[in-house]
Amino acid sequence: LRSLTSWQLAFDKHGEPLDVVYERTVELAPPAGKEVLVNIRAAPINPSDINTAQGTYPKLPKLPGVMGHEGAGYVLECGPDVKALKTGDLVVPAYGAMGTWRNLACYDEDTLIRMNPEL
Repeated sequence: LRSLTSWQLAFDKHGEPLDVVYERTVELAPPAGKEVLVNIRAAPINPSDINTAQGTYPKLPKLPGVMGHEGAGYVLECGPDVKALKTGDLVVPAYGAMGTWRNLACYDEDTLIRMNPEL
């Protein structure tokens, strides 16, 4: 069995980012079903991220949550029921508040958009 650890910038309450955002590591299970393991390679800091930490942005993740609305990464591994994506695909989140401020994440394949890697 392999062990994967995701480094994340998380928060479990709303407030000023410097007061509520903290670093954590979380063990990840292999992707199951329609899950896709993604190596997040870029995730910007936007005003919406600051507002999310403060609790004033309209789209908020469930708490505790991982910061980050936008990002891009590469598929590392796919669950057995994944049909539209494959290892090596460049993907971006289809929705905000998916928690992109981390190095590894498991997302449902339906929440990702495959990008042209030549862009």
